[in-house]
Amino acid sequence: MKSQVVSVSRCPKKHLKKSLVDCITLSEEKGVKDDISASLTTDHAVGGNERFSRRIKGSPIRLITEELLEELKHHEAELRPGVLGENIMIRGLDLSTLPNGTKLLIGMTAIVELTEFQHPLKHLEQVRKQLRDRTENLLALPSASPKTGLSGVILRGGRVYPGDKILVELPHKPWQPLIA
Repeated sequence: MKSQVVSVSRCPKKHLKKSLVDCITLSEEKGVKDDISASLTTDHAVGGNERFSRRIKGSPIRLITEELLEELKHHEAELRPGVLGENIMIRGLDLSTLPNGTKLLIGMTAIVELTEFQHPLKHLEQVRKQLRDRTENLLALPSASPKTGLSGVILRGGRVYPGDKILVELPHKPWQPLIA
């Protein structure tokens, strides 16, 4: 299966849920245009230990997999894309195999460097308390970790649309795992 963008979302105000849109515009200086994360710059550690670690500054972006929402359906939960605060929902990419510093070429021009795992299930309490109660053990499942989501920084901007292909560029070895 080819990796691709399933949906894109943004929210201009401080709110976990994001609205689905036809396109998002990524900027290395300003983040996701018209999103609460716009103009934020974060300092990310890239590399799993001090020997290989480096720090990069960049505009943050959140990604989750469609497989996470599929997993939640098995726990009697149906969530729509954007509800867990992600900017990009992806399909067909095994996040458990990607090392820290992996670059994703998304669409025609955008590049995102992955920096850490995200755990959107921790935010479900804000979304639905009863769902959080039913799924709290999901994070403990080995299969859940690669489905939780990722955080990264925007290295090169561009427009991202649902259906865009995603190409993976792995960093040079030795690889370090994504930070949990």
